[in-house]
Amino acid sequence: MKRKWQRFRRMKLLDELLFVFRFIRHPIDSFYYLKSKQHVSFLSATILYILLFLSYLFYVYGRGFIFGPTPIEYFWFVYDLVLFVTPIVFFLLVNYLVSTISDGEGRFSELYIGFIYSCAPLLIGLVPLVLVSQVLTLNEAFLFTF
Repeated sequence: MKRKWQRFRRMKLLDELLFVFRFIRHPIDSFYYLKSKQHVSFLSATILYILLFLSYLFYVYGRGFIFGPTPIEYFWFVYDLVLFVTPIVFFLLVNYLVSTISDGEGRFSELYIGFIYSCAPLLIGLVPLVLVSQVLTLNEAFLFTF
């Protein structure tokens, strides 16, 4: 079983995607690997952005009735896409411009990859939060908001 797992982990893209869990355990070392050794690729970061968007949609549309007060008929996919993408694009753009003004060493690709890996707790935590919202009552709402 261990041999199969090691063979499975040798696939580069899968190893880059599973780097998220190492990033949560050792963030400083992981940022070093991102910057110096280019441990992850642009493709894996893009896949993680897509997964984050899908988990965001699952959070918006899948919350329990108590925690999703707006009826689902009023949700609009394009609005949610713009609401998700716009802050990320502005954050990355402003960080890149500030780093170029102050003679920083950050490249846009490093910022792009570093931002999604720093959103790893959000990426991992949104889906269980939605699942928990299906069984919580109004008296237990503080757990959901916490």
